[in-house]
Amino acid sequence: MRAKARNAIYAGRYTQLKKMKFSLIIIFFPFVLFSQSPNYEIIERHSVYYKDLIYENVTYGNYAPTDLIGLDDNSLIISSSISISFPDRYAIHSETTKEYFKKLEEIDSKSHISSGSIIKLNKEFKKEWELIFKDKRVEKIKLTSNGEIIAVGERLDMKKFWVGIITNDGKIVWEKEFKNKKNSIIADIEIDSLNNLFILLESSRILPVQPNKNPYQKRRLVFFKESDEFGIYLTKISPRGNRKWTKNILQKRSYNGFGRDIKLNQNQILISYSYESHKRVNDSLISDEATVVTVLDQYGKIIKSIKTDNYKLLFLKKVPICASAESNNSNELVIEKDFKAFKTLVVPDEIKYYWLEEGVETDKGYYLFGSNSRNLGYFILGLNRNYELVNYWQSENSNGEHPIGIIIQSDGSIIVVGQKTDKNIALPYGNARYIDIIKLKTGV
Repeated sequence: MRAKARNAIYAGRYTQLKKMKFSLIIIFFPFVLFSQSPNYEIIERHSVYYKDLIYENVTYGNYAPTDLIGLDDNSLIISSSISISFPDRYAIHSETTKEYFKKLEEIDSKSHISSGSIIKLNKEFKKEWELIFKDKRVEKIKLTSNGEIIAVGERLDMKKFWVGIITNDGKIVWEKEFKNKKNSIIADIEIDSLNNLFILLESSRILPVQPNKNPYQKRRLVFFKESDEFGIYLTKISPRGNRKWTKNILQKRSYNGFGRDIKLNQNQILISYSYESHKRVNDSLISDEATVVTVLDQYGKIIKSIKTDNYKLLFLKKVPICASAESNNSNELVIEKDFKAFKTLVVPDEIKYYWLEEGVETDKGYYLFGSNSRNLGYFILGLNRNYELVNYWQSENSNGEHPIGIIIQSDGSIIVVGQKTDKNIALPYGNARYIDIIKLKTGV
């Protein structure tokens, strides 16, 4: 029914537009629901590359941005994963001089398989400083109430995750490592008003006793075997870096979990995740999968879990505001209030396929930001205070644009950060990836 109604409404609007003269379309342009607003205008676009210099030879690497913070002075903090390989490291040399070995030492110190980086760009998008964490990825960053940066990521071997506090001028206050189960992946983070850190983790389990299931070997018991499935865990860390507690959220054995979002208010913690496995019904194995929002109290006690298709957590005020995270063979985007659908938006046809990354609230309304056409571009939906679609913007679908974050600056302009690929810079493994920054005029 909803699809038929949507198509009828859209067809009616299209017929009306066809009957209008061009001048009328211009006059009423701001009020046409599915017209690209003239307020969405690209002011600036910047490309930030990762490169390094050894003996006056410049080598390009990869920037894969992971998160974004906007400061009050309109400067940006961007976290990323970096990798770089220098050609001279693999060249055949017959030298055994001190200079040659010194060069190799410098190459090895600057080489990165998958390290982490945090960059500060001023309001003119010039780099002020950069911190590199050797063999440690930086997955998420947040700004604390006292203006410091909290960074969270994984070690390269994934056996531990780490947390660090960094000042606005790029100095490390403290850095600590933590372990949860065998391996851990950071899904999302959030901080409360007291600067306690909450981390949503995907962690592989250790099975104390497990029968060997290889049909070609003698049946025997295997002790402390690492599971192939990842569970979902929530951990709380104090502002001084002390772990307070860790809670097991997905308590189904032999299920694989995928963490999504975490949101906080004064009384509740909400996390969204999905799981998948198989269960036996009669003599057949059938798929068992779902997306879930789990509600916990401030001490980590699970209050309830709700299965939902609209598991993208946008905001958590008095009640949670959720949305459908991706296209499902339609142009609809469903918004839920307290887990009940109350608004269905018709996404413009120009946005071929959407994946929703995040929502941002302003005094005038909301922005929904995500990936257009399966990670080939960016899109923004501008909503008013009643969650009604008033305008939208999409980028060109070119060079593998992958969205990372969106912020609204103090002057009302919009900053979009993503990852792009430079087809003109070939590396040993594909082409160079760089940080893509777009500054837009306000749209809501």
